[in-house]
Amino acid sequence: MCGIAGIVGSSRYEERDVKKMINIISYRGPDEQGTIHLGNVKLGHARLAVVDPENGTQPMSNHDDTVWVVFNGEIYNHLEIRTKLIQKGYKFKSRCDTEVLVHLWREKGIDMLHDLIGMFSFCIWDKNLNKGILVRDRQGIKPCYITKLKTGGFAFASEIKSILTLDGLNVEIDDEGLNLFHTFNHTPPPKTCYKNISHLMPGTY
Repeated sequence: MCGIAGIVGSSRYEERDVKKMINIISYRGPDEQGTIHLGNVKLGHARLAVVDPENGTQPMSNHDDTVWVVFNGEIYNHLEIRTKLIQKGYKFKSRCDTEVLVHLWREKGIDMLHDLIGMFSFCIWDKNLNKGILVRDRQGIKPCYITKLKTGGFAFASEIKSILTLDGLNVEIDDEGLNLFHTFNHTPPPKTCYKNISHLMPGTY
């Protein structure tokens, strides 16, 4: 299953805040949890080790630690993508489908999304370019929630409860979202039961 979380563009929060976000959803990834501090970006991951249990630790980087990713899901065509990237000279240190993402970003940038077949939510951060991407698969199979932070930037996570661990959010119930839940036993996206916390919609980045 796995779980991801992160804070982008806010100097108020530290890596320990992302550790709290990941710890509360550690059941999504009981094998290991990890975080990384990349300046104004902090990423976290809770891992359920399926592919390459020994070498698939996340957050995962490329060979020179300039591109980092946290990933939840599966890239069905990762072997095909890997083969093409190896032919272009990219070096792999694992057999994980996760690793194709950092190299494919370096090769194609945002156009990498056209190559991916699978179910996923992931965040990539490129230290050299000082930019990245947060993505959710086209069908919305893998969850991703997002909130804008009053101090600037945004936070994201696989579950709302991760976002709620952050201090200073001033969380309020969204009455309309709650009423929708009571009516349909679910709140239609992008709304949630909380103001200012929404789904990252399927097929968006």
